Amino acid sequence: MGSGKQNVDVNLNPLYEIDAYNKVDMRIALEGENWNITLFGKNITNAEVLTYVGNNPLSGSSFGTDTFLWVCRPTRCIWQTVRLKLLVNAKFTSHYFKN
Repeated sequence: MGSGKQNVDVNLNPLYEIDAYNKVDMRIALEGENWNITLFGKNITNAEVLTYVGNNPLSGSSFGTDTFLWVCRPTRCIWQTVRLKLLVNAKFTSHYFKN
């Protein structure tokens, strides 16, 4: 069984060992004969997770210091879709994005 930790540094620096985390996504939908409404959510708990750490190229030789770059998992995103089935059998879709 693992420790529930992961090192996200390319050089395996122990400072960048992260704990296990949970990410929650969702999809809720209501549907009628000629319509549906769907609400989607990604990372709804808004977990801030570091996913990669690396040295910035040439930072030590150019600036005399080590500089790091990192990547975090995207923050919470919630959106909805509304679809209507019209008489001509066409569909209309509306999107709303929120960060």
